[in-house]
Amino acid sequence: MSEQEKMLIEYGLSPNEAKVYLAMLLFGHNTVLSISQETEIKRPTVYITLEGLLKKGLAKIIVKGKKKTYLPEEPEKLVQLLETKKRSIEEILPELKNNYFSQKEKPKIISYEGKDGIRKIYRETLRSKTEVLWFGSVKDIFEEFMESFETEKKRLANPNGSREIINNITFDKSYAKRINAQKNPKERVKILPNSQFFPSVDNIIYEDRVVILSVKKNFYGVVIENSDIANAYRTMFELAWKSAVEP
Repeated sequence: MSEQEKMLIEYGLSPNEAKVYLAMLLFGHNTVLSISQETEIKRPTVYITLEGLLKKGLAKIIVKGKKKTYLPEEPEKLVQLLETKKRSIEEILPELKNNYFSQKEKPKIISYEGKDGIRKIYRETLRSKTEVLWFGSVKDIFEEFMESFETEKKRLANPNGSREIINNITFDKSYAKRINAQKNPKERVKILPNSQFFPSVDNIIYEDRVVILSVKKNFYGVVIENSDIANAYRTMFELAWKSAVEP
């Protein structure tokens, strides 16, 4: 294969189109038979190839009586066609970009199953580069995960702090009092009013992620990664924080 053929293929021609077009440039007026002989491409394939070149505007037909010959368009036509393609792409570019950014903003959702999956999620939250907001059932978390979780929490202390809203039950209130007694301004816990209750779940907001966990019996977790959704949940957390009470 010649360098010219390679360039024409990169331009967008098929290997047969490149070979036929170059043969037409070299020999001028061409019949299907002569093209077949020069390129060693079978006549039925030459017919198909010429149709492709005609559609691309790189060949034209001259008819004299019953005789039909093919003539190549001048090579400058290749540049014109590229410019036409470029203009066509530029016309739809805004729509293409809009589709790209729409896809980029779609939430990324990852699910985890089993205790190991939930432990992995907890470890990731402890590496957060933002404040971590929690709301859920501490009693259920402690029973299933807290021994290993608290060890990790001490090892990977988050300098950005955390706030928690938990249930108004004896176990959770005891936990809240213990945390608040440390008087760490970056780690505060409040409890729900008496009429409210979190079932066996844990919910976490950090960075651009929202985490929803089932921490009792059905061990399952979903991580939603999207800045708009995370910010919406932060707003809801702040509203709940105002109505939550000290233990």
